[in-house]
Amino acid sequence: MSCCGRQRAEFSGENSGGAGEGAAVRLSYGGVQTIMVRGAATGSLYRFAPGVSMSVPAADAASMAAIPGLRQGDARL
Repeated sequence: MSCCGRQRAEFSGENSGGAGEGAAVRLSYGGVQTIMVRGAATGSLYRFAPGVSMSVPAADAASMAAIPGLRQGDARL
């Protein structure tokens, strides 16, 4: 993958493997503004918009538990 493609994948939260092996965890964001979070295990950059949920590697999800407004589960519940 080219350099720009890799950056685009990291920005969108897509990850093709690496340090975040294991099951994916669904996280939802309940804040009022969009936030950017870097996964501690994979180094991937995730963009969370209010009311949106996404799957992230379990290794990254563990480090995101302390972020206010970010919780495990689906935003549509």
